[in-house]
Amino acid sequence: MEHIIIGTAGHIDHGKTALIRALTGRDTDTNKEEKERGITIDLGFTWFDLPNGDRAGIVDVPGHEKFLPNMLSGVYGMDLVLLVIALDEGIKPQTIEHMEILSQLHIENGILVFTKSDLVDEEWKELMIEEIREEIKMLGDDRFAAWPEVCVSSKTGEGIENLKTIIVENVLHTHNLRDTSGAFRMPIDRILSLSGRGTVIAGTILEGEVQPDDKIMLYPKKTETRIRSIQVHGQNVEKATAGQRAALLLPGIKKEELKRGNVAAAIHSLNPSERLDVKITMSAHTGRILKHQSRLHLHIGAGQVLCRVILFGKNELTPGESGYAQLVLEEKIAVKKRDSFVLRFYSPLETIGGGIVLDAAAKKHKRTNPAVVEELKQKEENKESNILLKWLRSQKKKPVTIEQIKPLVEINEEEISNMLYRYMKKQQIVSFIYKKCTYYWSQESENNMWEQMKEWLQRYHQRHPYRYGATKKELQKELFSGWENKTFEAYLSYLESFGQSQTDLTSESDKQTDSRIKRNEDIICLCNFEIQHDKKFQQIEAHILKTLEEAGYQLLLYKELCPPKVDEECFEDIFKVLKKEGKLIEIADSYYVTEGKLQVVIEKVEQHFREHKILTYSEMRDNLEISRKTAKIWIEYLDKIKITMRCGNETERVAFGLKE
Repeated sequence: MEHIIIGTAGHIDHGKTALIRALTGRDTDTNKEEKERGITIDLGFTWFDLPNGDRAGIVDVPGHEKFLPNMLSGVYGMDLVLLVIALDEGIKPQTIEHMEILSQLHIENGILVFTKSDLVDEEWKELMIEEIREEIKMLGDDRFAAWPEVCVSSKTGEGIENLKTIIVENVLHTHNLRDTSGAFRMPIDRILSLSGRGTVIAGTILEGEVQPDDKIMLYPKKTETRIRSIQVHGQNVEKATAGQRAALLLPGIKKEELKRGNVAAAIHSLNPSERLDVKITMSAHTGRILKHQSRLHLHIGAGQVLCRVILFGKNELTPGESGYAQLVLEEKIAVKKRDSFVLRFYSPLETIGGGIVLDAAAKKHKRTNPAVVEELKQKEENKESNILLKWLRSQKKKPVTIEQIKPLVEINEEEISNMLYRYMKKQQIVSFIYKKCTYYWSQESENNMWEQMKEWLQRYHQRHPYRYGATKKELQKELFSGWENKTFEAYLSYLESFGQSQTDLTSESDKQTDSRIKRNEDIICLCNFEIQHDKKFQQIEAHILKTLEEAGYQLLLYKELCPPKVDEECFEDIFKVLKKEGKLIEIADSYYVTEGKLQVVIEKVEQHFREHKILTYSEMRDNLEISRKTAKIWIEYLDKIKITMRCGNETERVAFGLKE
């Protein structure tokens, strides 16, 4: 795994910071008060180099109950936790509370680190470890019982190398599910001001990646800014990605404009809200009952906010019970669906449970409406995602926009966008943009339509081998009769630039390299179609050119050029190809000459003007040995291409732009 965040948890004075110092050689207690009091007050940060060369970020959290909000700001985003329990004291109240927080935030991977082994003898150590195991079992969360154990002394170094080995083994088996290709998102847990340069924000990147000069947005105020530079573990980098801790330097932003818990993310990727639909799970160990309209502390991401809980389907939640609710916040925050959170009682402050976000920008619900619980249940089970995909697949005849989706699936626009993004990642749907409007279509439906269109065009090319393709009108009438013109045009543009139009979600190896169709104005053909100049084509071409050559400078009508016993439609198609190739020139309505014959006439006229100032119809007639009517047609065409121009008398011309 390329990037990982290791964190600590455990009761105060159980040796978390000393353990990090023994592992890394660096002290994470950096401020004056922490050193004077000998306790961790705020989050501490450092790194740990793994044997394979990867560098893991480390977050050291305070253990004192008073500083639990700081602990909650740092634990979000951890991949591996070192749960520290001192062998001279065993499990204490903050150990249990920290374990509850880890459970609520769904942190699955960890190591039980029994510290201060130098302070106890072997008999006491064995008794204490057995007691700790029993207490963990009694807490009822199997994840902690399954974690590996190690005894260490940060003072003597006992067990430290063994702990490093266990960390490496755990890291190798840890599956990092972070979305590195999604929209950038980083909850802010540290803010620093650099005099004359700007403000530095730091945090764990949850999704996406970011580079210097990228424009980002600071939520919930939605302030746009630009990243001047990025550091990861104290070093300047050209890119930071999900799973790393990063520090971003932002010019033009004042420290006072931000606070811990704000979020740095891609522009317009989040929708700040004061209402969250959630599922709450009460701690089995709390002595509190959560009642409807209770005021609580919500801890989510790196921040905290006061809220009031609206329970649906119940008037209260008891220890160990779960239920659906809406959290009405006292200030806006920016989070996403499936984000985990922790709830603490308003007063006295204690952790009572947590949960997951089901709708990050919820609407106000009528509490007495029984359908609300069913709706939230579907959101929890992602059934609305299945409904959306099923609906998209039902739209077999045409793609749709988000505006067309919204009223049918009753999901907010942000969540629709997130679902569509996931579908595109899985190649379940395709999308294409035309005139700033994005269209979505199930991959299955698009494939079916393309196969129909390809087969239809193949048959068309077989029936009309000498046509450049079908007209847009013919194609629309045959296969796209129910489509709006703009939707049809959008799909044609998608097919025309197929390799380039696929979104950035498609990996380079999966992208197609060829267009599917070619277009020439309103004529459409398959991308690999070329008109073949076969024997039949050559015979008809030779007849046309020979007939025109034998006519001299007399003009022949289109119908006079058709060979006997040749299908009129076939002749017309070949005639149009010769026109397109420039071999036939239409100099008047239905009158044609060859390109070579036209050049000879132009040369004769230019030669005439070298000897005479005026060219008349009669002179043109005599020079070309043609009728006066034909001479008039020739001269009018020469006027059109700016070889001649009228000079007063209708029958007289002078040279136009003739070279000396």
